[in-house]
Amino acid sequence: MVITANNCEDKSSELGFKLARHAYSSTVVPEYPACLELCLDDAKCHSINFDLSSGNCDFNNASKAAVMHGDFVKDSNTIFSDIVGRETKGGWTLIKQLQNTPSILLTGAVNKGHPSMAPTYTDDYKDLSKYRNNSLFLSVTGLKKLREDMGFDEVRFYCYKKKVGKVIHIKTNKDSLGEAVVKFYTVNAIFPKACGSFTILPDDTSELSRRCNDWGCPGILRNGGIRHLRMRIACMYTQR
Repeated sequence: MVITANNCEDKSSELGFKLARHAYSSTVVPEYPACLELCLDDAKCHSINFDLSSGNCDFNNASKAAVMHGDFVKDSNTIFSDIVGRETKGGWTLIKQLQNTPSILLTGAVNKGHPSMAPTYTDDYKDLSKYRNNSLFLSVTGLKKLREDMGFDEVRFYCYKKKVGKVIHIKTNKDSLGEAVVKFYTVNAIFPKACGSFTILPDDTSELSRRCNDWGCPGILRNGGIRHLRMRIACMYTQR
């Protein structure tokens, strides 16, 4: 699972297409989010093609809108992502990446058999550079400070489950319901309503994102008492 925050730039993704003849560089990465993050870190990169089978990541020097129609072609194995607002200051900031994470990390339970899984919380958002550390989480205080300094107004969730080949990819809306979700992560707020608070992005192939009425976190506090990102990821949005 990958969680990012945005203050200006946006991204549009399409499954089953790629931009041909515009790659200036390529590399192999383990998963789509890594390809996306490398592009976001490179000012020359305006879009990517990510091959789901090989992990090949193409960095393109143009967006879909800037090329001839014939250069945007079908490829069932590829995710194409267009970086919108590349010329503006800002972009998606990676907050957390979890890989092969047992559910025990997400529920907040203590795994006595695996003490290395015990979570650590940090109030310093400079520790975001350690996003691959499964046991390190930015606290609500840290997220609040990040928002104050960066001014982000959206949160995006991406999760790819390789075993079933499904992608969850949603982004909070820029309205009162979406703002309630952002506040949920940055202040000691109540659990937000799920339905109507997010947009399903084009490369989302999951059933979960289309069943927001079934979201919840049975047995976990529903009164805003859960303060840490780790447990908030697990519960997503509890109220229906």
